[in-house]
Amino acid sequence: MKVAICDEDKESCVQLRSLIQSQEPHCEVACFCRREQLGEAEQYFDCLIRDVKTYQSDSPENTDKICESAGQLLFQTKSRNYTVQREEILYVESRKRKVEIHVAGTCFSVYATMKGMEQRLGDPFFRCHRGYLVNMAYVAEYDMEGIRLKNGERVYLAREKYSDFAKAYIGYLKQINEKGYGDYNET
Repeated sequence: MKVAICDEDKESCVQLRSLIQSQEPHCEVACFCRREQLGEAEQYFDCLIRDVKTYQSDSPENTDKICESAGQLLFQTKSRNYTVQREEILYVESRKRKVEIHVAGTCFSVYATMKGMEQRLGDPFFRCHRGYLVNMAYVAEYDMEGIRLKNGERVYLAREKYSDFAKAYIGYLKQINEKGYGDYNET
C-alpha cells in the first residue's frame, strides 16, 4: 500500500509516517510539506492523509486539480475522502441524490450529479443510460439489453443510446488498437 501525507508541519509528517510504518511495515509512505509537491508527484497513492488546516481554505475544485494532476480523482464525503485512479473505475451509477462509484471489488457513494461525473471523467467513459456511466475499458460485450463488464456485472444500456454506444465503443477499440494496447479484435 502507498500512502501520501500532506502537512505543512514536517514533524507531524515524520511522526505519522513512523506510526503508519510501525503498524504496517510493508507500507510505502511519502511525505509532502506543500500541496503543490503532492500535485507534482507522478505516482499513485492508495491513501491520502492531509492536514485539515492546510486544505480548509481550498475549494473542492482546487483539491480536485491537485489530485487529478497526480493522475488520481479525489472524492469527498462528510466523513471520508477517497482517491481513485480514473482507469480503475468500472462504472458510475446514480442513486437518488448520490452516485455510486464502482471500483474493482468495492463501491462508495458521494453526493454528485451524473452530468458532473460525466464531465469530470471524460473519455473513455460513456453515458449509456440516464443512471449509468460505463468505462469502455471494462466492456466485455453488449447487446440491446445492456452491457456486460469483464468482471461479470451488467449495466443498463438505454435503447436510444444503443447506436451511439456501438459507434463510440468501436471508435474506442480502434484507438486502443492504434496505440498497440492488446488484441481487441474478438468483439
